[in-house]
Amino acid sequence: MGVAETYLLASVKRYVDYLLNVSVYKSELYRSKDDSKVYTSDVKNWNASPEPRVYLSNTLITTGYTVGATASGYGKVTFTAVPSGIVMCSFNFKYLTDTEIESYITDALKNAELEFLAGVGAFVYGSLSLSGHPIEYFSKKAAVKILSMFLISSSFRHFNFKVGDASFNKSQIVASIRQTIAGLNEEIAMDSIQK
Repeated sequence: MGVAETYLLASVKRYVDYLLNVSVYKSELYRSKDDSKVYTSDVKNWNASPEPRVYLSNTLITTGYTVGATASGYGKVTFTAVPSGIVMCSFNFKYLTDTEIESYITDALKNAELEFLAGVGAFVYGSLSLSGHPIEYFSKKAAVKILSMFLISSSFRHFNFKVGDASFNKSQIVASIRQTIAGLNEEIAMDSIQK
């Protein structure tokens, strides 16, 4: 990625932040069939920050374990000794990985309105204006494209799980994303009028 695309990526991430930082509180983990010291989540793509918090029988513990991921990307906690009691974890995860977002941005840049942004030679950080529009205009356009692509992605179609008392399901996420898209489209229309 060039400088313009890198700046666009950072700008777009602000609009899709809620897909990148979803908080889950005290989700029960499941003991591995292969190793009784390993407990896994049914949620992928845990964020390293904020650091996951591990609970044993509803009591926060701070030592005696490491946090990582399985080979397929699910969050896991590995204990130094076999724990007794219910293992839970509070963590933050992302629906989209950085690689997926970069891929979506690359696709969004193929859009005729954004295509020339990728080839900008002289780029002044924070003050880019193309054909009368500031870079925020293009960031909003790319965010709409990314969110729309996310809605139709095959991995998203099966997204549905329950964590503690909170239920994450496709219809709730779809409604939230559609609301964000509608808001961004209104801002884009206003930006075009003000140009």
